[in-house]
Amino acid sequence: MLLKTKTMNIEKLLEVERQREVVAIRDELEKSMALVLKVRVFGGDDEDEFGVTRENGRREGIFKTWAVPVIPFLEEGMTEFLSESLLRRRGDDFWEMVGVRGVEITEDWVERMSANPLKFWASLEKWRALTEQSDGRLAKIFLERELPGDRNERVAELVWRLRVAFGMAAPFYHLEALVGGGKKWFSPVEENGENSDGGVFDLIGMALPSALKEKVVAGRLNWNGLNWDGINTMVEAGTLDDPEILLAFQIARKAGVSIEDVIFAANALEFIPVSVGGKRDDIEKTEAIMVVTDALRGADLSSSVSAVARNMNAMIRFLNWFPLNHREENFSEGLNWRYAAVCDTASQLVAEFAKGGLFEPEFDRIFVADLASQVARVDATSAKGRFILSLIDEGHLSDQATNAIESKRDKFLWEVSSGLVASSQENALMDIRRPAVRALVGGKAAGLREASIVFGEEAVVPGRVITSEFVSKWLRQDKEIRKLMLEIQQQDDVEIKISSAEELRQRIGMKRFPKWLEDRIVSGAGDWETWAVRSSSFDEDTIDNGVAAGVYESYLRVDKSGLCSATKNVIASFFSEKAISYRQMHGLSDDPLMAVMIQPFIEGNGGVVFSGGNGHDFEVVVGESPEAIVSGSEGEFDSVKRAGGTSKSNLRAGIISAVEAEEIGEMAIRAEVATGGKVDIEFVVTDTGLWILQMRSLPSMESTPHKDQDQIELEEVVVGPGNGWALRGPSKLIVSSEVDIEMFQGELFRRLVINRSHVKEIVLSRRIPRTSHFANICLGLGIRLVFNV
Repeated sequence: MLLKTKTMNIEKLLEVERQREVVAIRDELEKSMALVLKVRVFGGDDEDEFGVTRENGRREGIFKTWAVPVIPFLEEGMTEFLSESLLRRRGDDFWEMVGVRGVEITEDWVERMSANPLKFWASLEKWRALTEQSDGRLAKIFLERELPGDRNERVAELVWRLRVAFGMAAPFYHLEALVGGGKKWFSPVEENGENSDGGVFDLIGMALPSALKEKVVAGRLNWNGLNWDGINTMVEAGTLDDPEILLAFQIARKAGVSIEDVIFAANALEFIPVSVGGKRDDIEKTEAIMVVTDALRGADLSSSVSAVARNMNAMIRFLNWFPLNHREENFSEGLNWRYAAVCDTASQLVAEFAKGGLFEPEFDRIFVADLASQVARVDATSAKGRFILSLIDEGHLSDQATNAIESKRDKFLWEVSSGLVASSQENALMDIRRPAVRALVGGKAAGLREASIVFGEEAVVPGRVITSEFVSKWLRQDKEIRKLMLEIQQQDDVEIKISSAEELRQRIGMKRFPKWLEDRIVSGAGDWETWAVRSSSFDEDTIDNGVAAGVYESYLRVDKSGLCSATKNVIASFFSEKAISYRQMHGLSDDPLMAVMIQPFIEGNGGVVFSGGNGHDFEVVVGESPEAIVSGSEGEFDSVKRAGGTSKSNLRAGIISAVEAEEIGEMAIRAEVATGGKVDIEFVVTDTGLWILQMRSLPSMESTPHKDQDQIELEEVVVGPGNGWALRGPSKLIVSSEVDIEMFQGELFRRLVINRSHVKEIVLSRRIPRTSHFANICLGLGIRLVFNV
């Protein structure tokens, strides 16, 4: 009886949690729908690239005139302020609506983004990824909802679908207008020739069908029997030894999609009758492969604000030809491609109105005789939907349709909110092998998925990842945590940031996860005795955003009862002194895009292998455990380095043989060929073989120590536990043997921020592997590392 009562109480708690989340999501939908209106921020009606000539002869813009500059308000946690300002509608001027406070929020965001392209790129990529995630969830919910048979009821359903979809996509339409427009005071993007050029993905899109010629079976308006089973067979049959599959893999990891998605896109570009991208016979296959390969190798998506805008614009265009959810309708009906919740719904709604009979009689004649044909010629499905909504807002609907829309509102919003809660809970904890963009799962999880493709799933430690989307929402639910995070993001002084972060970490430690997530974390732990809980941040092991080796915390040998606590500690490590100082030095964002991986902990010898970047060289370092190597802690280790055809071994510890080291080195070379660049693989070796714990891409050009160091007389500064050190010029830090290297990283980062480039050399009293996190940090900062042993 007690057990039954306890079970009932738990179920009641879970239902209360669910109801609370449904109410919160419904409130979000209400606020987001307030953003679906014409604001003319990015240009007036005459400047809009898509427009309709109205019955009075006036041109009405129906595309960028609807783009609301929402991202600064989202990042400030001011969406409620923005929604209420727009609902009050003080005139037609957006900046008058939001007032002085709204202008200040926008100016502050523009200033921060203009000063740092990496932050700008991270901001746009975050909102692109989150919007895409929401769009996919909505599209799936819409497909599973049956449209009513009654016409007015059907139109009412489609109207609310479109309003919700537009509202949730507001960040996407802001960034789309932002990266495609010229310089304005509310935009960080400079107006210059560079910004009007194509981006990396424009080149890839033009060459894609030619480069994957053997995998393109579609013809003009004819899929020729292609379906997902056929595409899956191509991928299963074609290992990465197949040059086309290998190229598709490299494109997929850059775009945050699957290999199957890339093959679909190549066929979609061939299927579409107009030249929106390349066609299979445009250029020779070998030349197309060179175009794609060169574009991938030369891609620096965040080198300048203009480059960010240019490449984001190109990526948006490129992803137009990709599926959103893998369904048969992708082929048979051309549905559920990217941006489907908006575009598919808009197409359905426009089709209903084109038949006539939904507007008041007099306006219906005008629409059918003139406006409908103009809408049909518009080459932007979302713009067509916006125009229909604008006509509804003007009051042209028939009474029957108006009544149907008004009566459907509450029930529709509650049902869709319930569906979104279920979907977001399902996706909060994902298998690491599932394809996802790095902004959602972080660099480590994405790297492990790539390793599973290169080496097979059996070679990679399995696990799950709590997405950055969940972590971000969970943190922002707490008003004080949200306030402290904003203070850190807006502050330039690293010491003040670190001071605020101390309280923030404490609050994160005290905050509870929802019961449903706690249950999923523990119930999914399986039969393993202990677990590893690792960070997987967006700025960690990410192709265009740095490697951040060792900056965030991992917790090893965690039992089931400690998983939730360890997960919170990993999240809190985003705000450690070490992490904040690291991001400050590298111009990275303090917005916590932090995912967390939970994996079985596997005991065994292990370490790290680096590839040399030339398809031949490598360095392997193996110790008693992988963590002993990456942390640089006390202990013996073996190493083998191959450079220029010559191998140099140091196998005094007897942990690994030269033959085994060579085999591990060849794995790194294989991964380097697959990914198209240098890699670093962390591994553990057991009786059953080698398991990959981490695989990351390294910068193509290593930072090197300052060339003039040998000619500069360096001031020697002794660093001991807790003794502050101030630098007056080029310096050599002599680190006491009593200093813990892991703990020293935080102090080093903070002092480097203060002293900038004064540190030229660091001398340690004992040898640590050059593959350790600390050694890699020194390398990345151009600091010479010397061992005084």
